[in-house]
Amino acid sequence: MTNEHKTIAIAALLSSGLFLLVFGLQLGFIFMFLPTLPLFSAGLSKHPRAALAAGALAALPIAGLADSGAGAFFLLIFALPSWYLCHMALKSRVLQLSDKPGMQLRVWFPVGVVIIHLAVYACALLALATAFYATQDTNLPQLISRDIAQELTRLEKIYDVPLHIAAPQIAFMLCALMAWIWGATLWLHGWLADHALAKRRLALRPNLSITPFPMPIWLLTLLGICALAALIGGESMQFLGRACVIMLLLPYAFQGAAIMHFASLTWPNRRILLFFAYVGITVFLWPALLLILVGLWHHLKTLNKQLQAGGTSSR
Repeated sequence: MTNEHKTIAIAALLSSGLFLLVFGLQLGFIFMFLPTLPLFSAGLSKHPRAALAAGALAALPIAGLADSGAGAFFLLIFALPSWYLCHMALKSRVLQLSDKPGMQLRVWFPVGVVIIHLAVYACALLALATAFYATQDTNLPQLISRDIAQELTRLEKIYDVPLHIAAPQIAFMLCALMAWIWGATLWLHGWLADHALAKRRLALRPNLSITPFPMPIWLLTLLGICALAALIGGESMQFLGRACVIMLLLPYAFQGAAIMHFASLTWPNRRILLFFAYVGITVFLWPALLLILVGLWHHLKTLNKQLQAGGTSSR
């Protein structure tokens, strides 16, 4: 058995054990992502295929000890995204700076672009779930709204306010918020695993920090399509469109955060200020809107420059 095979076996054992422990003890949504740490450690230290193999192997005992649905959930939500992040993050190309030997620069694939792909992946999963429940007696927005209304009914007895009428509006926001937490926490666990590997000089990439990254034009087009669906579609289509609009804003929040980090390089007490900024975002949520606006503004500004450059070159 080679070292890579041993790493895969250990990662699969740890990942499946953590998954069953977290869900068995119902430790909460944030702790759900602990099973990705062994997968990231294997994929970022050996080869991305190690993360995929460990994830597929870990799904077997999960499906056997829990059920097949839990195994499929683990594969779709944890194993495949972890492998994909490792696969894309380890892509690079070497630039030759001069004819002198050793004058080379390795350029890594921007992690922010992976966040875009993860946001689209989350939208695709939600679209599949929405399409499936559309064929059932109760569609997905009705199903989620019903569960939310039950919880809000309990609060009505305390505050004497008809909160249950807000359940349909909360349903799509809840799905989008969970997708945001999923994407951000998944990247965070990848960063933590890579940081720990780098300290032991085992990481294949120096770091997974997000720097300003190129935003594709099609992302704005996709946002427009989702916004249109949210306005003119039926109940399920409006639910899907509204949720996807918020999900697709996640890359803009990461872009805004990357620009904030870059702009704060010369600030005194930079780490303390950034710490309180992220505490404010986590606690109050609404400051994330500022990051989204910064990311969106940067995208539109870059797109405008590209259009002006294209118009000038065509004359």
